[in-house]
Amino acid sequence: MNQEFKIKENGFSEISKPIILKIALILATILIVVLGIKSKGFTTKIDTLIIVAPIVIGIFSLIVFLAMKRVKKQFESFVLIINKNEISREQLYIKKTSIPVDKIKSIFTNEGKGLTIQGESSLPHEMIIIPKEIEDFEKVKDLLTEIYPIK
Repeated sequence: MNQEFKIKENGFSEISKPIILKIALILATILIVVLGIKSKGFTTKIDTLIIVAPIVIGIFSLIVFLAMKRVKKQFESFVLIINKNEISREQLYIKKTSIPVDKIKSIFTNEGKGLTIQGESSLPHEMIIIPKEIEDFEKVKDLLTEIYPIK
């Protein structure tokens, strides 16, 4: 019998805030450095800051918005399928990954980020990363513990 698990309803919002904060900090740092170099230490032209900064911020904001929209769509399409023979992950833009139960090398916890199921090799197509934002995370852990001990 197949058991399917998807990302919970507000799962993406849990991970998007820290990502956006990091992007904003990186953007601010780059902007300060570039404008500092361009205006030779902020001593010459303030109009550079007034004109260029909003344009650069607007362009980067649009790029981040479009990228996050795509990432959200991909993240929310995550489906974990567990049955007695194999564990599979299906996700938009990524090739389906299936690991037969008898080929599982390890299952381990990723400090507050979820679980990783490792197949016979370390290659990405032999690995399933399960985010903690999946619905019924504890049930998933219990099912996986029955298959293979979690480290």
